[in-house]
Amino acid sequence: MSQFAVVQGRYEFTDWEMVAQILTEVLGMHPTMAKQRARRPRGFLAEKLDGDMALRLHRVCRRSGLVTYVVREGDVVTLPKPVRIHALWIADDALWYRRGPTGRKSSLAWDGIVLMAAYEMVRKESFYRWSAQYSSAGHNSELHADEYWKDYKEYVADVVGLGAGGGMVRLRLESRGLNYQEALGADAPDILHRKNAQDDGFRLVLARIHGHSPKVSVPPETLVVLGGTVEAKERLYELPRIEEFEAYNRWLLQMMRLASQAAARRASQRGRPKK
Repeated sequence: MSQFAVVQGRYEFTDWEMVAQILTEVLGMHPTMAKQRARRPRGFLAEKLDGDMALRLHRVCRRSGLVTYVVREGDVVTLPKPVRIHALWIADDALWYRRGPTGRKSSLAWDGIVLMAAYEMVRKESFYRWSAQYSSAGHNSELHADEYWKDYKEYVADVVGLGAGGGMVRLRLESRGLNYQEALGADAPDILHRKNAQDDGFRLVLARIHGHSPKVSVPPETLVVLGGTVEAKERLYELPRIEEFEAYNRWLLQMMRLASQAAARRASQRGRPKK
């Protein structure tokens, strides 16, 4: 039996209490679970429903003024595992990258890159403060280490596109892990002597990827992370954790697939001869 997902027209609905009530009435979900789901639906109101239930949920949402789409399971986007990249090259023909220090080079064609999204995260790093402790006689000493933690900011970006075999590829770039000398050449920042040099280099790498990719979509949250501005009417979603960042990217890709399918249907209808 085919299964379906009900995808939201917005990543988050503003009236989550109404959404929770719909989930309880249509799906029989416990009110507490329905409220949790409605607060953080991550763009997918429900998944793995049979056809009748998916249509019923969609119709109730529509009557309540909520835009949703019923998507067959085979058309539901599944994010591939991220490939962490240390070395990449921005060439005229493609974005070239290497998975490991000794791996072979692979590439993404510029017109095959469909999404570039960046995320700012705070991580903790441990340090040790060493001191010498002397005996009461003042002769013998022991080294003592006190561990302490410091927060540091790091940018993460996912570049999603179609690989040589036609499958979806997700490259994970991290601002503290890129080889900027290989990526930017003479424009690489001096990370040893310039404060925030890695952040500046990371922004420049993403700007160049963006400039080479004619079909890439860049969400407004990413523009803000990279120092850009968006229109006041643009709604920005809060993505407090990396899991939210990935869920948001999945929803964006799903909406792009729905738009592409709708455009293909319109083109097919225009090409049919009139009766």
